[in-house]
Amino acid sequence: MGEFHCCLLTNMLGSKSFVAFSNRSSDFELLTKTWKVCTKVARYLEQGHCLENLSWRLWHLQSLIVDTDNASI
Repeated sequence: MGEFHCCLLTNMLGSKSFVAFSNRSSDFELLTKTWKVCTKVARYLEQGHCLENLSWRLWHLQSLIVDTDNASI
């Protein structure tokens, strides 16, 4: 992923901390928002479809973890 894409994701995440693949609902909500933004801007970025695909994959993995954790409660 290019430097621009990393900066874009960093700017979207802001100062909030993010733990990859945790079961915190705030992380899931943040990934959901990130995926939605990536979907909207994908056509305006070089290789934007790759960024959108990556954001969806992260969101999907997170949703599987959250669903698994909720099922075990």
